[in-house]
Amino acid sequence: MFLLFFILLHVTQHALGVEVIEGAESVVLPCGAPPGAASSVVWSRYDLIPSNVHVRIKTGQAEEDDLTNKNQLFTNRTEMQPDALRTGHVSLTLKHIQLSDDGIYICIARGGGERLTNTQVQLQVISREEAEQARRQRDTVIAVVIFILIILCILAAVLGRLYHLEYIGRKDKRVEVDSGEESVLLRCRTISLLPKDVTVEWTDEDNRMVHVNKNGSDQPGGQDGLYRGRTEMKMKRDLKIFIDLSLTLKQPTERDRDTYTCTVYSREGKVLMKRQVELKVKVPQVKVYSGEESVLLPCETTVQLPEDVTVEWTDVFNRKIHVNQKNGSDQPGGRTEMKRERPGDLSLTLKHPTERDRNTYTCTVYSREGEVLMERQVKLQVKVPQVKVDSGVESVLLPCETTVQLSEDVTVEWTDGFNRKIHVYQKNGSDQPGGQNRRYRGRTEMRRKRPGDLSLTLKQPTDRDSNTYTCTVYSREGKVLMKRQVKLWVKDPDSDSVASGLNFYKDGIIYVNDLRLKDHQVEVEEGVESVRLPFKITDDLPEDVTVEWRRFKPRPTIMAYMYEDGSGRQDQQDPSYRGRTEMKRNLKQGDFSLTLKSPTVRDGGRYICRVYSNEGNIRKETTVELRVSERSNSTDETPLMADYAV
Repeated sequence: MFLLFFILLHVTQHALGVEVIEGAESVVLPCGAPPGAASSVVWSRYDLIPSNVHVRIKTGQAEEDDLTNKNQLFTNRTEMQPDALRTGHVSLTLKHIQLSDDGIYICIARGGGERLTNTQVQLQVISREEAEQARRQRDTVIAVVIFILIILCILAAVLGRLYHLEYIGRKDKRVEVDSGEESVLLRCRTISLLPKDVTVEWTDEDNRMVHVNKNGSDQPGGQDGLYRGRTEMKMKRDLKIFIDLSLTLKQPTERDRDTYTCTVYSREGKVLMKRQVELKVKVPQVKVYSGEESVLLPCETTVQLPEDVTVEWTDVFNRKIHVNQKNGSDQPGGRTEMKRERPGDLSLTLKHPTERDRNTYTCTVYSREGEVLMERQVKLQVKVPQVKVDSGVESVLLPCETTVQLSEDVTVEWTDGFNRKIHVYQKNGSDQPGGQNRRYRGRTEMRRKRPGDLSLTLKQPTDRDSNTYTCTVYSREGKVLMKRQVKLWVKDPDSDSVASGLNFYKDGIIYVNDLRLKDHQVEVEEGVESVRLPFKITDDLPEDVTVEWRRFKPRPTIMAYMYEDGSGRQDQQDPSYRGRTEMKRNLKQGDFSLTLKSPTVRDGGRYICRVYSNEGNIRKETTVELRVSERSNSTDETPLMADYAV
């Protein structure tokens, strides 16, 4: 088997032997002795007669070869170093290698009457035919190895690509981006051998059409309005095997947080492939305590904007908070102010922030033609100090203090979360009980013991008093000088929970934080004619209220129905609800229930109904969870209707 390992060298040395090819010029048979100790060294082959191959002896101070009894096969073919005995390097060089040189060579060194070394070296002489055969075998092995390496490299490249697309591609199932980035890439890649005439559809969790690409060209006509003009897809084929169907979504905001599905259809409409990717949009946060004079909502860019742009600030419900017109001036009124003191700074100042201002705000920049040039978002968190007390105590103090010097003729007004007047302290320095809501009458007291102390004492608190209370200071002209808030938690001794009739925003969603009232739950089967989301109240409300039904889960929050000025506002509805909703408002019965026609599984989720006064204050609200199951084999299509009194 040594032939398989013989490569290019004529000689390969081993610890017990030496190999050499027939015809080689020379080969060295290794042997060593103690330097200067040996007086003679004899190289022999015992299978030959005579057996001497080479003899070196010491004569006085010199060394010489002894040719006596040297086998004639090695005449003029062996030699040693001239000072071999002195240096101890007594190796033998054998020249003009023949096949007959194959054998065991013995090196014996003597000195002082003793044997100093006895080394055996086996010399194996390979014929030219064997060497040529080994060379051919070597070349064959090398060729096979190279071929296998090439195949392995190709296979590794293909498997690596597959691994990248299929395994590493799992990371593509979740994408995070900051709100305000120019765009985000929703990846959809496959190794499938797809035909060229496929249709690619991108949809969101609510099955709205995000993007359509048919036979390699985009089809914007089928897009939902939310995504129109904001998507781009370039189908790429890599080596005609790997296909990239990724989608670019421009100007992502928090409302784009969703799970998107990439579906590929054949020409006949058969689903060839599906991929999903979850998009998370991170929004910068600003935190402020209720009662601060103002808070800055940042919106900055390094992009050079034209001078005639319009800047519009909106909240999560798309209500306009502030508009800075093309001429660079603000629309008058309100609690907002925008100073474009330097290029690229479109930040908004919100004065007297309270808990109801907790929201996600969007800064949108429009060109003169109405094209969206930029969008930025910021999430405002308004912290409110809390007071906790057990129901049944004699009274509780709602703190409201300031270090600002107030004039003596200010008016201090305390209100609750429903904007009901709790207490009014007039300019003449006396309380005015006449404007109080009846549930607080005779239970409040405000003593200005020291300058800046506007705290209110609420007597005999119960769990019904759990609320957020606002202390507002007005000047003689009616201008708001200061606002402070405090959240009161009243614990019922017989209950393990603390009631709070307050709403709050979190991650752009409305949450109803009322532990005394659970969500109404309505279950219905897909295919029924209609379903009613119940909301009945017992309070008398004025004629000019506004009613909004919104679905806030799953995201994003969308308008299901809006009632204003005595009629439904379809222009404010999400397109998926138009023509499918009806609210028979009856003031005498206080019925604000919403009828939803032809409910589908996509309509399932949590809804909130809010009733606003003409001033924009929340008067009443409730939440309803709608569950729509897939249609079964049952033939009972009676719609589920429910009534609840709140």
